[in-house]
Amino acid sequence: MKPAQLLWRLFEMDQELQSLRQAMAELQSKLGVSRQVMEAREQLAEAERRLKRAQQQQSELDDELAQVSEKLAASEKALYEGQGRHPKELQGLQEEVTYLSRRSSRLQESLLEVMEALEEARKDYQRAQEHLQSVEHEWKASQEAMAQELDQLGRRLGKLERRREDWASMLEPEYLQLYDELCKRKANPLARLQNGICQACGIRLPVAEVQRARDTDELVYCSQCGRLLVAE
Repeated sequence: MKPAQLLWRLFEMDQELQSLRQAMAELQSKLGVSRQVMEAREQLAEAERRLKRAQQQQSELDDELAQVSEKLAASEKALYEGQGRHPKELQGLQEEVTYLSRRSSRLQESLLEVMEALEEARKDYQRAQEHLQSVEHEWKASQEAMAQELDQLGRRLGKLERRREDWASMLEPEYLQLYDELCKRKANPLARLQNGICQACGIRLPVAEVQRARDTDELVYCSQCGRLLVAE
């Protein structure tokens, strides 16, 4: 095998190595908690906060209504048993009963509104829970799939790196040094020569250069783009 062909095989392996490393880097960047999961968790936390506020409001209204109801019952009892009491005292009891009755009605209305809001908050919390479960299920499945793919790519990368080392050991040090220098100058320093045409820049080379690249061990470079030519 000609030196240019040996270097071409090394170049192909390096291209494949680069592709594998890029694929692994892309997968690794996707591992971890996704934006959708974080948003779903925040939605659940907010729904839980609203639910707790509604529960607290109901508890406070229940307590206040119980206190008002207790006072109202005591005032009504005192009013109905008020024979022999001073008229002003009876008038005060009547006013208190009227006030407490109105207060009880307003509290019951407020409690009804809070209970409706609490029911809606419970539904929102349930929906947020179900949404999070769905999102996390999809996320975990995708994470497992990506982890498996990453493991497979890692195995392929390791095998290819070992093959690359074995192949490089077959090359003369001067060719390896030349290859490294070429790679520093260009991202793609080698090009196929097919039908007398450089496949990188498309120029047709003189017949003499084509013959040298095809028939000798000499390293021939494209006069247009400067890439090392690898004949078929």
